[in-house]
Amino acid sequence: MNRFFVPGAKLTMGNTIDITDAQDVQHIQRVLRLKGGDALELADGAGLEAVGQITELAKTIVRVKVVEESTVNRESPLEIVLYQGLPKGQKLEVIFQKNTEIGVAGFVPMITERCVVKINDMDAENKKRVRWQMIIDEAAKQSKRGRLPVLKPAVSLNEALGTLTGFDLILVPHTGEGTCPLAEVLSRSGLRRIAVFIGPEGGFTESEVRSIVEAGGKAITLGPRILRTETAGFVASSIL
Repeated sequence: MNRFFVPGAKLTMGNTIDITDAQDVQHIQRVLRLKGGDALELADGAGLEAVGQITELAKTIVRVKVVEESTVNRESPLEIVLYQGLPKGQKLEVIFQKNTEIGVAGFVPMITERCVVKINDMDAENKKRVRWQMIIDEAAKQSKRGRLPVLKPAVSLNEALGTLTGFDLILVPHTGEGTCPLAEVLSRSGLRRIAVFIGPEGGFTESEVRSIVEAGGKAITLGPRILRTETAGFVASSIL
């Protein structure tokens, strides 16, 4: 059954929900070719899910009646936020897609010293954010997520370090000395919110790693091999 997100909707038995997102409306009518009486899954993006039955199809709207409330919870008890240095090419899209599938709760793109990619044009960033959000949304639908990951605007590393209030654990995978195994760090109890810092190609500089550690971060190792930037966050989040 296909899933559609309706943020803010009250997914209680008998309620009528309007799907108005243009892409979703087109997908339902022209791609899936669903008709009145057909069922689909609804999610409010905040953890609530339901089954709905189509009652009306129009050019700009699909009206659905909630016929079954769902108690399924596919979300991790850990809230993982990935602070990702901007990589080259299409790698960031892969990072958003795969980490959404495994349950990451949020993304903060970062501009760091070794980033080749720079965002100096607000219009260009907005266009990228629209595409990035679409990729996250599609991955959340495909993987049956109950919550939509939050995508923050791109920031500098220093700006990112100012957003760490409330995290129980801050991790930065690093290949230098003085790191400890991730399993050792995870022996702590009561962990709820975890921030994971991943550098771009070439990783973080030593001074950047020190800044993260001084902000409360823990330098960890993910093993003896060097991982690509698009792999490192996925591996760390999967272990968590």
